[in-house]
Amino acid sequence: KFIKRAGPGYIVDLLDLKDMSQASFELVMPNTAAPTRNRISVLSPLGSSLLGLTTGEIGRVNLWGCSCRFQILGIRDSTSVTTKEEQLTP
Repeated sequence: KFIKRAGPGYIVDLLDLKDMSQASFELVMPNTAAPTRNRISVLSPLGSSLLGLTTGEIGRVNLWGCSCRFQILGIRDSTSVTTKEEQLTP
């Protein structure tokens, strides 16, 4: 059975274990990163901490002096996702 691992081209659904909030991020190469559109570089602190993780695993990243823990809720292929901005672009 193929196990999806977080990496470029995937959207990763996360659960923040401190405040139980959820967020989704698309992992991309640095030249296509757009943090305001939830596209984060695999070389960023969060992006690099996600690499190789699978659904259910716990990750940790240090952001702004805080050690944040999160759980991977799911990993999806991003090629099937189109943003509103991309739909409007000719």
